[in-house]
Amino acid sequence: MIARMSRRAAIIAVCTTLAIACLAPALASAAGPKSVVMFGESGDYVAPGLRTYEGAKQVKLNGSSAGVSISVDGPNQRAFGFSMNFTPARDDLLAPGSYSGAQRSSFRDSGRPGIDISGDGRGCNTQAGRFIVKDLGLTASGRVNRLWLLFEQRCEGGRAALFGEVKVGVPPRPGPLRATPSALRWPDRRVGQRGTTVPLTFVARRAVTPGRAALRGSGRRAFTVTANRCRGRRLATGDRCQVYVRFTPRRKATARATLSLQGMGSAARIALTGGTPR
Repeated sequence: MIARMSRRAAIIAVCTTLAIACLAPALASAAGPKSVVMFGESGDYVAPGLRTYEGAKQVKLNGSSAGVSISVDGPNQRAFGFSMNFTPARDDLLAPGSYSGAQRSSFRDSGRPGIDISGDGRGCNTQAGRFIVKDLGLTASGRVNRLWLLFEQRCEGGRAALFGEVKVGVPPRPGPLRATPSALRWPDRRVGQRGTTVPLTFVARRAVTPGRAALRGSGRRAFTVTANRCRGRRLATGDRCQVYVRFTPRRKATARATLSLQGMGSAARIALTGGTPR
């Protein structure tokens, strides 16, 4: 209830500034850095494996406070595209906060947020999931021009999840390495149950030789670096490397940590989160 009230308070503040334009259904493509990273667990029907989309040609954002849609296209005709839709409950407006109990957007029950990720000729009849809006920016006419969102979707009530990050128009952190994604939340696992091992990608902004990958934070023991394929590699501008991380909860609680990869005296960081079923 507290989170819901704070979200409404944020909406009221925005609408006070933007007046009635905050409610406008107008759509617009956002400018600035754009990326979508999806991890499909083994058994996920829509998009198994790792898929990364970057740049204005591959990622397009449209939406308003009534909901957002993201279309992603592969770098060539042989690469498949996907569509992603995230909506608040029918009597609510989208704002930074956590949205749990999501259902298929077009058929969601009253009071439920909506989620719908499909592509490659595949979609779900029913969806269950959640998403977290970490940052949301609106123009004076109510159009979305900035979005940072973490998501999780499950098809047909299955166990396998599709999860990842959408980040559009959010200024990147400075440094020789750029992290993709910049934040990730794993699907819930029981205490002691191993989660999916995920390759986290680092892109060189200039020539750099990455060093040690370290986990920091109160929940760091719930995460394991299973492989660091960046350390000691000489990366030219635009080159990529990956650090593999696994989540295994040690107690019934939400674990939070940060993965840091050293490079030229500074570190690129990825915020990690994982939890257990309620």
